[in-house]
Amino acid sequence: MSRQTSILIIDDETLLRKSVRDYLEDSGYTVQEAENGKTGIELIEQKLPDLVICDLRMPETDGFEVLDYISEHYPRTPSIVISGNGIIHDAVDALKRGAWDYLIKPIEDMGILEHAVNTCLERRRLENENEKYRRRLENKVQMRTRELEEEIQKREERENQIRSSLTEKEVLLIEVNNRVKNNMQLMISILNLQAEYARDEYHRNLFEESLNRLKTMALVHESLYKADDLARINIQSYLEELVGHLVHFYKEEKDIHLSMSIHPIVCSIRQAIPLGLIVNELVVNALQYAFRGRSKGELYITTTKQGDQVEMCIGDDGIGLSEDIDIQKTESLGFQLVVNLSEQMGAAIDLQRRNGTLFTLTFTIENESIGGSLPHE
Repeated sequence: MSRQTSILIIDDETLLRKSVRDYLEDSGYTVQEAENGKTGIELIEQKLPDLVICDLRMPETDGFEVLDYISEHYPRTPSIVISGNGIIHDAVDALKRGAWDYLIKPIEDMGILEHAVNTCLERRRLENENEKYRRRLENKVQMRTRELEEEIQKREERENQIRSSLTEKEVLLIEVNNRVKNNMQLMISILNLQAEYARDEYHRNLFEESLNRLKTMALVHESLYKADDLARINIQSYLEELVGHLVHFYKEEKDIHLSMSIHPIVCSIRQAIPLGLIVNELVVNALQYAFRGRSKGELYITTTKQGDQVEMCIGDDGIGLSEDIDIQKTESLGFQLVVNLSEQMGAAIDLQRRNGTLFTLTFTIENESIGGSLPHE
């Protein structure tokens, strides 16, 4: 990126401004700072930055007024909102006022911010090129003959193909992964706040189960957001991160030994989400109930693959699942989800109750294209 590319960050938090500035300057950008919206607007007028990063809640002049000013006077200048507010209607309002992207504080990975900056600048460059190209075409159409118009039509067709391809990738990368991930994070924040008002442990557990399911789906989009392949996900790294988080959260004072042997299998997002939810339900169930009355236990997950056929085993050496429980007919929401999601991804599920509990999931890997249909979330 050229050193002449200038970025203005408007935020009343000195530490955040400094950390963002240091990171972006290390990446080759020229960065200026403003501690409030009023000073930020003055710098926009004086310096005409290539991109503006601003907070929403600031003294004197807030971020919404900054967005309105940019939209009115410099509509082609990209703006990224960074806010710790966590309120959905603020995010929607900011995007309606012209923000090109919306990130949630705290930013734990500055690489996400840099990616958003690069994406906005690349989008602006493409829009400028398309605008210049459109004007050239209009002038030529007015001055040239029918023969030249036919040539222009061919160029326009090619331009539409390029635009369609760029739009498809941009929608998949930004709208499906980034937006869905951020929206899920907002939902997770809201549920976390709501859980604080739960009056008893039963209702708090319900909130926690819903939060885990949302985090499982958000993790898929987080993985895709960082990956080169927009339609498929590596099950190995995805499940290792998911199960590691669950064991760390649920094991409390017990000594739970986790054993994982997962092959680097790649599958479509259509299968990754239900698969992750199934693993979430079975692992959480084991951690909550399998080791009652015991100080330690073993939880293991393995996969084997032959061709497109995958067999996944999720088991424990706990007290075992009661013989009275039929997972095909139980009223337990968790087991109902396991059965329904297994059917959704075309998987067969088998249960063994000897020496603990063992679930075996057998399914065929789908290798779908980017344009494949996504699961209902």
